[in-house]
Amino acid sequence: MKSIHALLLGVSLALSDAPALAQERGAAILESVEYAALSGGRVRVILGFSEPRAEPRSLVIHRPARIALDFPDTRVGFRPRTRRVGVGMVQRVTAVQARDRTRVVLQLTKLARHEVKVRGRFVYVTVGVLDGRVGRITNVEFRPIESGGGRVVVEQSPPASFVETRREAERIIVDFIGALLPAHLDRRLDVGDFGTPIKEIDTFPRGKDVRMIIITRGPSQHFAYQQATGRLALVVSP
Repeated sequence: MKSIHALLLGVSLALSDAPALAQERGAAILESVEYAALSGGRVRVILGFSEPRAEPRSLVIHRPARIALDFPDTRVGFRPRTRRVGVGMVQRVTAVQARDRTRVVLQLTKLARHEVKVRGRFVYVTVGVLDGRVGRITNVEFRPIESGGGRVVVEQSPPASFVETRREAERIIVDFIGALLPAHLDRRLDVGDFGTPIKEIDTFPRGKDVRMIIITRGPSQHFAYQQATGRLALVVSP
């Protein structure tokens, strides 16, 4: 990871040669980061790009509290890449580039809801207070994928819970913070016959949360992403 940038209120930092860099490398450029304090303790972070962007995949992490947004075919056009905000619940914004993909991470003081809206070449991320709504998990599915991996898809309604994912040896542990689980989804799925790295998926209530334990076999990698609709996809590949 590369270091990130200090952000002054209402100030946008951009490289003058960013458009040329985008044309040269065939990728959009994240040119600027701005923010503004809103009523009710909310904060709006505004990401400016060299060209229009689609809505990014977003992931909410419980500990430490943060929001991650993934932008494919995008490069970072400024340094330093970490910027301090210090307004509301947003501490700082970090842009991390890996090859042709950029991840923007909002580091928070505590869990907070967020809303992502895209308007042309600008992406608006509004971070607000935790309002206490409870999300309900409505479906859990397993899907093998052509690459030999497996995908676990979790539907939530409304999109109200936060997700924390970590790995412990052969287990991938996913905690849905503040979520409810209907009785018919409190179950263990044996998916070992599909020939993917996933052997078993066990979903169950745990206090005020819901925990999912995915048992894997052999060396594997995983990544998870969550969209504003509440749909979580966790992919495990060899």
